Amino acid sequence: MNHWRSRTLVAVTLAGLTLTSACQSDAGPEPLPPAESSTTAAVTPRPSPTQPAGWESKYTPRQLRSYEAALRRYEEYETKSERIWRVGRATPQTERFFKKYFFAWANQQRLLALYERNEVQIHGTPAVLRSEPTRVAVSDEGESVTIKQCVDFNASHTVQYGKETKKLSKKPQVRIVTLSRFNRPEALWRMSSIKTFQGKRPCSAA
Repeated sequence: MNHWRSRTLVAVTLAGLTLTSACQSDAGPEPLPPAESSTTAAVTPRPSPTQPAGWESKYTPRQLRSYEAALRRYEEYETKSERIWRVGRATPQTERFFKKYFFAWANQQRLLALYERNEVQIHGTPAVLRSEPTRVAVSDEGESVTIKQCVDFNASHTVQYGKETKKLSKKPQVRIVTLSRFNRPEALWRMSSIKTFQGKRPCSAA
């Protein structure tokens, strides 16, 4: 492997570890002003992989429905996109897919094209240990939800040039996802931001 290839390996490996949840901002409009808005701090979870106990009481039934819908939408994206990142090829089909889930879909398509050029594939999906809303805004114009998750990235792995790359951290990490949806016919939840803090914000499954 030549020096350029080695430098590329390092740079793309760091990106690859956070592929579908990279520290990025897919700027998209959020519904404003919220008619109902609530922010919560972390609470002690019950023994469930995705639903900590206690925070539900801080939200109205309408806000809880928004949170559940947004969470399902993100889970759907992560499941369906696994094959795209595992194959690692940018195509017209992947562009159409990203348009359904992101406001700034072109960022995902460019990232996938970068991975294709550098022979990067992501295998599997991370394990979500905890999930809860930190902000739910609901208005006549639309809805916006921010979700905080504790994620174990050891459940997935990155391959470049046919070899598995080293992870930045083996500890579970915080992931923040923001989704919005406008109140109009057939409007879909789309992501405006996905952020992970690899090695910087470890979290606990407890």
